[in-house]
Amino acid sequence: MGRKREKNRVMNKRQQQSEIRHQRILQAASHRFARFGYQSASMDDIARDAGVSKGLIYCFYKNKQALYEATLRRELSQWLEESAHIAPHKNDPVADLQSLICAPFDILRNKPVLQTLLTGDTETLTRYQPLFRRLRRRWRNRIMAILKDGIAHNVFDREMDTVHTAGIIYTLQRSYLDRAVINTNNKMPAPEAVLALSEFVVKAVVKNQNVIDVKSGGSQGLIEDAGW
Repeated sequence: MGRKREKNRVMNKRQQQSEIRHQRILQAASHRFARFGYQSASMDDIARDAGVSKGLIYCFYKNKQALYEATLRRELSQWLEESAHIAPHKNDPVADLQSLICAPFDILRNKPVLQTLLTGDTETLTRYQPLFRRLRRRWRNRIMAILKDGIAHNVFDREMDTVHTAGIIYTLQRSYLDRAVINTNNKMPAPEAVLALSEFVVKAVVKNQNVIDVKSGGSQGLIEDAGW
């Protein structure tokens, strides 16, 4: 009985050590793929950064493409989990809307491979389009729910077309990410810039403001006022 417990203890320790090395490989791969791109990132460099042998990487992944896909799935899974836990502010739709606008940028700051995918890797992005379509629909619905809550609390304009306005906010949010990252060589926009964006959007939907026409359209004014 004692031998069995000892054997299980040793096996568990080996599994833990293996998982630690595995996570180091994924972390090193994320850094290399994000900094140097898929083609220039080598398995030798990834192994050296992770402090493991190249052969160990091949024990986990059959080739570089499989490793790249694993780093992407890891970051995407983390992003989805963290995004799902954006805490609502009770009876404060303004704070909720600001959080929903700012949170994706904050979360993506530590997801370099996902940043690269969202802003340029069109070939890989194409394979994930069905998933991203579902995510876009889910995100717009969350925005729309907050807008409706704001109307119910008499904070947002009651004349607002919530479907149309949620679409504008989502498009503006995504466009801001694309342009900021592309124009700054894959650097995320500064937190204060994202906060300014959220404050501008809130101003657009709060009662008695005239930043955009939330009844039927007019996103061009919003984009121009945001400095684009």
